[in-house]
Amino acid sequence: MIRLTTVFKQIIFFRKGIIALLVALVGMSLYIIATNQQIDNSLEIWFLDDDPYYQTYLKYQQEQGSDEIIVLMIPVKDSLTPELLESVRALQKEVDSLPFVKTSMSLATAQYPYISLKGIQLKNIFSEERGVDTYKIDEASFLSNYLINKEKDQLLVYIQLAPTAEIERYRSEIIPKIRQHINSHFRDYALSGSPLLTEGSNQSVATETNLFAVVTVVFVAIFLFFLLPDRRYIPLALAAIGLPVILLFGLMFGLGIPLNMISMIIPSVLMVYGLSDIVHVINIYARHLETSSTGHRVDDIAIGLQKSIKPCFYTTVSTMAGYFALYFSTLPALRITGIFAFIGLLFAFILVYVISAIGFYYLGFKPRPKRKAGWTLSRIISAVNRFSTKYPKRIIGVSMVLILLGAYAISTLEVSTNMLNFIKPGPYKSQYFAIEKATNGLIRFDISVESKEGKDMTTPKTIKQVGVFQDELVRRGLLTDPVSLVNFQRYLEKAGKRYYAFNPRLRSKIRKELQEMREDGTYFSFYNNAKTSLNIISKKKLMGTHEARAMNKQIFSVFKETVPEELGLDLKINGYLPLYIKLNAYILKSQFVSFGAALLLAFMILWIFVRDIKTAILALLPNIIPLFMIGLVMAIFGLHIDASTAMLAPIMIGIAMDDTIHLIHHYQLFRSTGKGVAESMAEAMQVSGRAIFSTSLTLVIGFGIIGLSGLYSIRIFGLLCAGTVLFAFLADVILLPTLLKYFNR
Repeated sequence: MIRLTTVFKQIIFFRKGIIALLVALVGMSLYIIATNQQIDNSLEIWFLDDDPYYQTYLKYQQEQGSDEIIVLMIPVKDSLTPELLESVRALQKEVDSLPFVKTSMSLATAQYPYISLKGIQLKNIFSEERGVDTYKIDEASFLSNYLINKEKDQLLVYIQLAPTAEIERYRSEIIPKIRQHINSHFRDYALSGSPLLTEGSNQSVATETNLFAVVTVVFVAIFLFFLLPDRRYIPLALAAIGLPVILLFGLMFGLGIPLNMISMIIPSVLMVYGLSDIVHVINIYARHLETSSTGHRVDDIAIGLQKSIKPCFYTTVSTMAGYFALYFSTLPALRITGIFAFIGLLFAFILVYVISAIGFYYLGFKPRPKRKAGWTLSRIISAVNRFSTKYPKRIIGVSMVLILLGAYAISTLEVSTNMLNFIKPGPYKSQYFAIEKATNGLIRFDISVESKEGKDMTTPKTIKQVGVFQDELVRRGLLTDPVSLVNFQRYLEKAGKRYYAFNPRLRSKIRKELQEMREDGTYFSFYNNAKTSLNIISKKKLMGTHEARAMNKQIFSVFKETVPEELGLDLKINGYLPLYIKLNAYILKSQFVSFGAALLLAFMILWIFVRDIKTAILALLPNIIPLFMIGLVMAIFGLHIDASTAMLAPIMIGIAMDDTIHLIHHYQLFRSTGKGVAESMAEAMQVSGRAIFSTSLTLVIGFGIIGLSGLYSIRIFGLLCAGTVLFAFLADVILLPTLLKYFNR
């Protein structure tokens, strides 16, 4: 302790140099934030670079063409005029020349196969001389359904980007440049697709982060009026709360680490945590001035800060442990959030004491007259304490029942993430739904039927068998507008009947040419290079990972029912959706691993703090119950575990421990004076009750601010965190005293 007072005195002695250093660091951080701020919500934030599933996805893009596709929908006011299609063709020529675009497809450039006596030939659906071949649009509906909606009042243009690995350096300019070209030809249109959803998520994060920051600052300023003993402390408190956030973001963006839909909560979390800490520090210092001032400014500051540092240190460590546990997650987005929240909390703890020491010195307040404690809160605390003394068995029994109910509820929770829940209502969402309604889905969905023995899959027999499988998927509503060699074979068989009588060899010639039909690396890629795999290309509506997983199971079930095992065929689902589904497993694994790490760290911190394993175990229980309670709430309201709520358990167990540590700290102080268990707890409740109430209220409102988010998943995360803090407060003031008094009799 003597060393700590010396440290605080040294901070005061070197105050001018420290202030100059902080000003320089803040200035540099603000410059970095203004010039280097980045936001990234692309697929890469969920998967490590060496993840085998992610690598398989990248390989699929190289071989079969990227499924990062932008869909442009242009209203057709009167008819498909040549002028309209010429404008579309000119647009396609422009976007095809962009370095990040692989190809584009529309009615203006699409071709359909037709049969002559010479065999299969490709003909444009639209030409300047004859206009649009409307008969072929209806006849080749398996193709035209991608090019124009069924009502024929919306024209569709597909812009396929190059594989993900090739376009990362262009990511920030893709949408603006494509919009620029579209705007030069059209004014009335809708634009969507997975790249647009990512941009919509990025913009939502930018807006929400700024909103959280502003609302949190207002909330903090208002709360400081009520929580601080003197309003003159407010500038000091605001500096201690705001500087850690600025320095952390300067560090993040300086290292090239972008913000994402998960790490966007860090500013609010840090400011609310900083508010809790600075209020404790200022109130303890003010109480020291009121009750035991030495009359020497520097000594009073050093002693006052020393009195608060032990409980604040352990509460900081417990909160940091919860975030550090996220490092063990398999999801990069959660890892980044955990690491930088950990660093931010460290910054906040250090700066709270550095700024307080310097601020107290310059404020130079004289000792204030001792204030009377609020009688209403004091009476409530006494009543709660009497209740826990009178009904210990009932309280413990009810707690055990809640744990069992919560455990059962948690076992029933589903894991599901939906990308749309991370985009706020607005043009990105509305345009997505408009195009989805017109097209019955705009997310590319690929199925491959492969030969286990590497045989040629383009034979008529194999194509026919794949057709049986494809037809059953369509019948059960599992595929929408499939395109494959099956469709082409049927279309050509029907179209070629009238020619077979004149040329008997034409049928075999067409079948041979059909085997060579391939648009390599573009939207329709019918088979792989070795012809050992047939592809069925379809489109899907964006769905939650749980729904997608159930759909995939049904598809595999249909495959087993319709494809005989002796044919030696295998089924593979490619592209974004299976990778998206894998997110479920990673979220579940992250939940268990991160929570396990947080629980272990929390117990070790408690054990070190209380130095008694029995008390540590008893103190840990009230910090676990809130998680079971919130699991029960999630089950009652039908909420899923998703990418945001996956970090709730490890974070909350660290935050919930804060009040536990403050209460046990005072309980042990009174026990060390020779007082009994019940009396020590009663005194501890009176001394720490106000602080526990104020910090819990601060956290509830702070997380409630996150609950105001326009992003559904982040809003649910904030509300669940607020609920967890509320349950933790009740557990700390009711269950914790009950356990300590009952088992330490």
